Amino acid sequence: MLQATLDAVDIGVWNLDHRTGAFEGSPIHDRILGCESRPPGWTTNDFLKHVLAEDRQRVQTALDLAAPSQGDFVLECRILRLDGTMRWIEMRGRTERDAHGRPARTMGVLFDITARKDQQAELHANEERFRVLTEKIGDVVWVSDPSIPSVLYVSPGYANLWGRPKEELEQRFESWIDNIHPDDRSRVRRAFAENIDDGTYDEMYRVVRPDGSERWVRDRGWPIGDGARVVGIATDITALKRSEEAQLLLVAELSHRVKNALATVISIAQQTRLESRDAEEFGRIFEQRIRALAHVHGLLAETQWHGASLTGMVAEQLEPYQGDRSARVAISGPDLLLRPKTALLLGMILHELATNAAKHGALSTTDGSVDVSWAVLFESGMRRLILDWTESGGPQVTPPTRRGFGRTLVERGLGYELGGTARLGFEPTGLRARLEIPLPISD
Repeated sequence: MLQATLDAVDIGVWNLDHRTGAFEGSPIHDRILGCESRPPGWTTNDFLKHVLAEDRQRVQTALDLAAPSQGDFVLECRILRLDGTMRWIEMRGRTERDAHGRPARTMGVLFDITARKDQQAELHANEERFRVLTEKIGDVVWVSDPSIPSVLYVSPGYANLWGRPKEELEQRFESWIDNIHPDDRSRVRRAFAENIDDGTYDEMYRVVRPDGSERWVRDRGWPIGDGARVVGIATDITALKRSEEAQLLLVAELSHRVKNALATVISIAQQTRLESRDAEEFGRIFEQRIRALAHVHGLLAETQWHGASLTGMVAEQLEPYQGDRSARVAISGPDLLLRPKTALLLGMILHELATNAAKHGALSTTDGSVDVSWAVLFESGMRRLILDWTESGGPQVTPPTRRGFGRTLVERGLGYELGGTARLGFEPTGLRARLEIPLPISD
């Protein structure tokens, strides 16, 4: 009955007689070894010949130790069957003694565990691939048992993101929560407890590292198998968060600039309307002024609104009047990167000066010329831009009888907007203007 049961579950039985050295095995035993039938006189040495060389000494030692100690033994080893295929087997045995205490026989069983070993090897390979993967990526991969709770595994990325050794988390589950920013901690603790079982845990929070720096984390977790384990991944999203913050600042700055630009356009429209004789003149002057404003905006856009080149601004405003005579327009001075507010106002002032020169001044004749020069002065820890506009060779100048938009912009706008000063000289030989604008030391 017992033998039939063992045969039914594919377990081989063997019996070693220590007095005669005879070795007996059941048919299942022989089949596991790949034998149709065992030759007569089969001994343990014949069995050991089937054991792989790398395992043979270990098996021999187990058999040698079991006999004198009358102990049980369990071992696993690889064998080569007669057909050359390799199989894993598990052997279990027990030694009995005779009335004089000498080893009498060792009885045991063996069974083929190749399938189990293959599964273990595949599992080990998968675990190794998982380990390599989680160690290569920067994200933190973790496995926990929330019922205890405890962390069963955490990848090396934890040390990089939290700034603390992963052994700390493995020893004390709560350590990862303790190092979350106080403003986020209770929310994350509650979300983990309430949502981890149904796989909807997905939280963003800040981690405070030992040096006081903060990192943003997106942490997600899902139950696996029967739900007794949870696997998760925590990703460093600090760069993304900073990008979002920068985008919000950019939108706010853009809104501010648009409002300022619209206010400037409205002011230009109102002033142009007051000094225009008719709609046609208004349209022409207004378009010119808006184009001048757009040119400065273009220069600022080239530097992502860090500033505009003074040389580029002067050259762009006077380029339409250069003509064929090289001495008609002269420009000299060190190039400066003016801040947006300064560049926008100075660009409009240069446009008004150039337009006035083309309409009434030196640029209204073929012999006239304009010289624009500037320098930066350092006085009492302050910097000032001194820009001189000098016209010559044009018609005789007489002081205007009314104050137009251009003159108002030069004389009043410079002081009101930038804290600078402007002096206009309507000399008979040509208009002279000196602009003084304070500059930040860092520019």
